[in-house]
Amino acid sequence: ITAASCSAADVQTAANSAASGDTVVVPNGTCTWTDTTWSLDITGKDLILKCASLRGCTIQSEKTPASSQGLIRAQNITDYFRVTGFVFVELNTGITSEGGNFVFTCVTNPSTCDKLRIDNNTFTDFHNNLMRVEDAYGVFDNNIVNWCTGAGCAVTVVIQQFSGTPVEAPA
Repeated sequence: ITAASCSAADVQTAANSAASGDTVVVPNGTCTWTDTTWSLDITGKDLILKCASLRGCTIQSEKTPASSQGLIRAQNITDYFRVTGFVFVELNTGITSEGGNFVFTCVTNPSTCDKLRIDNNTFTDFHNNLMRVEDAYGVFDNNIVNWCTGAGCAVTVVIQQFSGTPVEAPA
């Protein structure tokens, strides 16, 4: 499945039409995701979310400081979920995103959700709560993370409870 563009609406449409197990390819480009709810919200699907070329998709987050939602939330993953090849940039330095800008949860059976992979991405200027992983196991590899600079920077990656066996995510 290929999204029509890198806009949040087009990527969500492609994810909605994808079957569990599909790869959603996002075309190269620069898009700003600005809404105050989850920009991309996927429930109950094992997907690979992939930029068409390595770091060819720049997703700029311009969330409002009042937003408690972040960029990507994948819930009820049953087997695997992967995000690869993107550049994510936070434009609003006042953002707090208490829940995390990227949230991955495996609610139904944590022992089978052992193939979360976040790889080959760049994360720039996320000033608070970069990622939250709950009841899932996986890897955060080959990413470039440019933490925020200046006073008051506090960036966290929160990983909560997991019981399972590590295995390799699909390529």
